[in-house]
Amino acid sequence: MRALTTLSTVFLSFALAFIVSWQAVSTVNFAYPVWYEVLEIDKTIAKYGPQNQYRSGFESTTQAQHIQFFEEIAKSIELPLEQVKPALQAIVYNSKGSHLNKPLLHDAEVQHLFDVAMLLSNIQTACYVTLIISALLFLLSFQRQKKKKAATYFRVKDVYWIMLCLLLVGLVLVALIGFETVFYQLHEWVFPANNQWFFYYQESLMTTLMQAPNLFACIGGLLLTSMLVVQFLTVFVLYRILPSARHRE
Repeated sequence: MRALTTLSTVFLSFALAFIVSWQAVSTVNFAYPVWYEVLEIDKTIAKYGPQNQYRSGFESTTQAQHIQFFEEIAKSIELPLEQVKPALQAIVYNSKGSHLNKPLLHDAEVQHLFDVAMLLSNIQTACYVTLIISALLFLLSFQRQKKKKAATYFRVKDVYWIMLCLLLVGLVLVALIGFETVFYQLHEWVFPANNQWFFYYQESLMTTLMQAPNLFACIGGLLLTSMLVVQFLTVFVLYRILPSARHRE
């Protein structure tokens, strides 16, 4: 029964960690202003903006506008799916000396971001389902042990060891294969084969604005760090509210 309690704790804490962490990093615009400076995205825009095949004058836009564009994109993909495409298509910019608004994204970019929104929606749904099921299993374990007048417990170190092993395996694989290779392979697996997901800087202001895939490595690291903190705190709180766990540790 301890195995069931331990595994349900792992899944419960992981699902809750993703839900809470995503909302947290989303609230601060995924720290884009920080990564903008760290990655020197302004230089990327200055270099590739004039080379864009579909849009002109983006290099004359300001840092404040770039941060706003990213925020608008990030907020758009979290809308209900039927609102995602209209919101993305409504993002416009005007170049220096021009009062004509131009769409920031072309059709292929809008479609890709819609695919991202669908993926995010599916991940969040999976996390909520996992959270509910693991919580029910945890309570079931608690009730069964209570009826047997036995201690309901899990060993914190068991949970932490599982978390640590999973993290190390993931990090080693990424280190051996390379982040960029993993990033592109995941794209091939999760996105529809007929929809474009790879964009050269010269054909996508979205890619230029995000300095893909570098920005996603930074955001992924931030999200992972936040998830680890939330997960460790969740396990600690569960441990603290089960006195029998402390007595049997």
